[in-house]
Amino acid sequence: MAPVYYFIAILGCGDGGEACEPVSLASAKYESAQACVSATEGALQRLGGDVMFPVVTAQCRQATGQVSLEQLDRTSAPLERRVIIASR
Repeated sequence: MAPVYYFIAILGCGDGGEACEPVSLASAKYESAQACVSATEGALQRLGGDVMFPVVTAQCRQATGQVSLEQLDRTSAPLERRVIIASR
């Protein structure tokens, strides 16, 4: 049985926060959901203004193996969602 870990997914969304699409995955893996959730704000700050979406969100997801952007939609539901509104 593969070990369980958590990762941060960064999503770019439309103005209303709908139609989100994966933008990047943070490289760090977390052993607990709480550690992942605590790191989401920092992940958004490190991203800066590099994403061309009006809304950017960071979500913690649970995984048991390698996860790619293409597989992101098939992973488990987000544990928590943090959102920043881009100032464009």
